[in-house]
Amino acid sequence: MKENGIPVVFDGCNRAGGNMALQFCDPDGFEYELYCRMDQMTEDGKLRPETQFRQVNTFEDARASVTREVVNY
Repeated sequence: MKENGIPVVFDGCNRAGGNMALQFCDPDGFEYELYCRMDQMTEDGKLRPETQFRQVNTFEDARASVTREVVNY
């Protein structure tokens, strides 16, 4: 997107929810967010361990930080 001149507001991994996100603006200045891999709470209230919450500031860092432990929580 950056290479095509689209203003990127944020790309990386957000702390709340642990999801990867991409925020960008359209030509009129409206901001959009695409996200994936948001944490899901199980019926018994379990979430992944707190040690797996990592904030990163780029998609490259987010992809590099994904481990088998995170994927299979």
